Amino acid sequence: PTVPMRFEPNVGQHPDDVLFVGTGAGYELRITVAGLEAHGASGPIHLIVPGADWSGAHGDEPRGSFSNYLSGPESQWRMQVPHFGRIQVPGILPGIDALVYVEPSGGLEFDLVVAPGADPGSFSLLVKDGTWTLEGGNAVAHAGAAALLLQAPVAFQGDHDIASRFAVAGNALSFALGAY
Repeated sequence: PTVPMRFEPNVGQHPDDVLFVGTGAGYELRITVAGLEAHGASGPIHLIVPGADWSGAHGDEPRGSFSNYLSGPESQWRMQVPHFGRIQVPGILPGIDALVYVEPSGGLEFDLVVAPGADPGSFSLLVKDGTWTLEGGNAVAHAGAAALLLQAPVAFQGDHDIASRFAVAGNALSFALGAY
């Protein structure tokens, strides 16, 4: 069975540009000041959300477990680093909040909460040095030998479903929404 992804904040155990690190589901997912980095056995994939502000990222769904990093002198030890099930990113773009997590199947998930009047079309994911393909409604990022799956989008307003699908243009992935 696949080990569920768990996220932990960077409290000095990773490079300074890393905000959170998720491990499990067969790879490592880093949330950085510049975007997302997925590191698996077949190599890394870098995803960028143009114009995004990741600075407000914080852990959500505490797991009740912790990591300890006891390397080097005691002053460098990091103890009781908490684990979370997902990461919230309020205001990732104007009027848009994001939740980042990984499904048990290993697929990366973005939940976007779009405020009234905000533009959901302002959100896109660029794959650095790679491409996107669509497979059965899902999107797959490809960079070198590495691949990362995003499940097909689901959209709703209140209790009304809204038609939604991914749209690909070069290395950019966005959402196409029906009337809402």
